[in-house]
Amino acid sequence: MTATRIRLDPSERRNLILEAGLRVFGKQAYEATSVDDVAREAGMSAGLLYHYYPGKHALFTATYEHLAERFVATFSPKAGQAPWALIDQALTAYMAYARRYPGVILLLLRPPRDGRADTTSLNDALNARIAGLMAVGLGIRASDTRQRAAIRAWLAFVDRAVLDMIEHGKPSGAHVKALCIKVLHAAIDDQACPSEGAS
Repeated sequence: MTATRIRLDPSERRNLILEAGLRVFGKQAYEATSVDDVAREAGMSAGLLYHYYPGKHALFTATYEHLAERFVATFSPKAGQAPWALIDQALTAYMAYARRYPGVILLLLRPPRDGRADTTSLNDALNARIAGLMAVGLGIRASDTRQRAAIRAWLAFVDRAVLDMIEHGKPSGAHVKALCIKVLHAAIDDQACPSEGAS
């Protein structure tokens, strides 16, 4: 008996491809991954996948942006949720993504030297969005450039800590999260640094 092929609309097909991309890019190196690998994982031909994404870099970019949107959604507060609880929630999500999709995170934080996958700008754009959401959530005014700069620096610190966790297997995600929260408190505490203009 011939299996019935399920027809999907373009948005459903695209989501199927991106979920397959996360699984494939998430567990093996970018250089070792082909469009054919993702197509097989998605249960379709490479020709059909190319109809949606013209090449591996475009496919990876879309896969990462798919994951990034999920991550940004963790910064959407629930009714009555305190800002620091929201940051804790977002860090928990980041640690979970790092464990589940280490290949994706590694490519973003340590791109190949040959430049075939220029992903630095993707991570920078995501961090800029997150920095803005954090500042709003924490009640930091747009005019407070010192605290906003501290948040951007803190995000770079978080990326470095997560990179170490992936590459060396330690410290644990729970330890990294606790450390990151402690560092953020210190970074934006008005008493942690002298006020602007102080000698």
